[in-house]
Amino acid sequence: MRARLLAAALAIAGAAVAEIDPLAATEPRAYTNEAGEVLLYRCGRSGLRPSQKEGEKPMPLVLFLHGAGERGSDNAAQLKHAVGPILDFFARKGESVCLLAPQCPDGRKWVEVDWAAGSHAMPPQASVSMRLALELVERTIRTRNIDPARVYVAGLSMGGYGTWDALCRRPDLFAAGMPVCGGGDPHQAWRIRKVPVFAVHGDADAAVPHARSRAMVEALWNVNGRVSYTEYPGCGHNSWGAAFSDDTLLTRFFSQARTDAPPRAPWLAQRTDEPDIWEADAEGLTPEAFLERVRHAGVALRRASPAAQVAVRRDRVTPEFAAALDAFGEGEEYVWRDGPAANPLKGKMDGPLLYAGYGRAVLVGEDGAVLRRWNGCGNIHCVRKTAEHLYWSNGRLWRVPLAGGDPELVWRAQDEVGCGVLGFTIEPDGAIVMAVNSTCEIVELAPQAAFPPDAPRRERVRFKVDARDAAGKLPGRHGRLRLVRKTRAGTYLVCCAGAACVREFDRKGKLLWEQPAPPFAFDCLRRANGNTIVSHLDGVTEFTPDHQKAWSFSCADAPDLKLAYICGIQERRNGNLVLGTWSNGSSAREKATACEITRDGKVVWSYAADDANSMTAFRVD
Repeated sequence: MRARLLAAALAIAGAAVAEIDPLAATEPRAYTNEAGEVLLYRCGRSGLRPSQKEGEKPMPLVLFLHGAGERGSDNAAQLKHAVGPILDFFARKGESVCLLAPQCPDGRKWVEVDWAAGSHAMPPQASVSMRLALELVERTIRTRNIDPARVYVAGLSMGGYGTWDALCRRPDLFAAGMPVCGGGDPHQAWRIRKVPVFAVHGDADAAVPHARSRAMVEALWNVNGRVSYTEYPGCGHNSWGAAFSDDTLLTRFFSQARTDAPPRAPWLAQRTDEPDIWEADAEGLTPEAFLERVRHAGVALRRASPAAQVAVRRDRVTPEFAAALDAFGEGEEYVWRDGPAANPLKGKMDGPLLYAGYGRAVLVGEDGAVLRRWNGCGNIHCVRKTAEHLYWSNGRLWRVPLAGGDPELVWRAQDEVGCGVLGFTIEPDGAIVMAVNSTCEIVELAPQAAFPPDAPRRERVRFKVDARDAAGKLPGRHGRLRLVRKTRAGTYLVCCAGAACVREFDRKGKLLWEQPAPPFAFDCLRRANGNTIVSHLDGVTEFTPDHQKAWSFSCADAPDLKLAYICGIQERRNGNLVLGTWSNGSSAREKATACEITRDGKVVWSYAADDANSMTAFRVD
């Protein structure tokens, strides 16, 4: 466990006592969806009657999830903790806010899991109370003057569990989350790596062990998440008292804003005479901008009301605007048309594809459908599959049985500062060859069959690699060694990424051959004809033993794929190459995650995943 995990807040800066009576400052309401399900909630004072005047500043929205002791049907007990301090914070800042405080009924939970267990897996489906709470948030965004870039969720105890759950289910909805003395599923942390999380716990909590928060924080660190953790020394279960009276913490939390939030939708008001008709105000927008905003609101609106239709308020727009809308010729069908998601696979694969990256490894079938997914894997740089196991490296080397079970640690570097193991290969005899980036070493582990299955892997080769660049400088620890391949001659090809070259060593670490390459050398392989193929930022290049360029493929040669940063390379039996890409955090579907190209540069197929950034991919023959 990292040292900073134990760093505790020794003092609470800027503490303030709430002066607002939450019962008087909120209005009791009930949300009823089309299925007739009901959720009681209170709406904070600033969200009661928001003005719809053009140009008024949109409000932030806060979803507060209470603890187990406040469950019931009085629509008041949920205000016992935190609601008053939150409303008081915004009042003192002079800012309007819409606060939603739903009440979970007796006998139900925000997350239907066993609290006594030391861990839990996130249920496939949200609990009834959680689902209704999320529906309430979406409806409020549509019908109130809400800033979609500033939607927050916070909760304590049972609500802390709920906060982790809400974030993992809807990372696209919230600007930040504050789970207080709760617990989540670490295997789902990769989903919220881009969402700022302000976790809080007391180290003397006997009701919810602080290990639950620590596990989530550690999982977020492993996927480069944006997480801040405050652990109060000597504090029991009531850590929310300190958290929600800490102005410094609240200021940081409520200052977060999404940069990728959709544009605020036009005002949508449901007509009471025709419940399925929603009227939209153009707000002085151009017809094109108006339609774009309505499209962003359409998905959420139809989820809550599948039969909904939208109509422009003709009395609020000029005749020219109305005529321009009509000129599109598709009316409401154009506005609301969503259509099925594009198929991530273009072309035809003749077998499964395995790809991995931030927080997950995924196996997809030849039709592009996901066959299996492994989550919570950390930041994977390399993944390999054998008949019985899946292996991945995220600074350490792990394996997980394909038949099911938890990941098992195979090997870790003594010095992990600088990512540890980034690249590795599995030899036909079962030996594993690793490039240890942090220590500039090549380590080969003997095959598992060479010793008892329950015994640790044994090293049979270890040597130091010279990773310095042409100027004699050692690159930063993140860019020393990437992939390593063992040749048929028993030598080792190593990508010295920061030095922009591939170097070949014998078993004792003696340099035998060096090939300069374009930056940033990620992967390499030795072909049967003796040539060496190297992947780099803008493509792949094949070099002869005497350093001549025999062939190359550039990302610009396939502009439709929008390739970026070629990482993994795999040569198939027919001579084609499978390329895995790193898209630098982008999950845009138009960017290819992997593709197969022929020797003349033609694309056989491409696959563009939209679930997160990828780092490595290869075909499973």
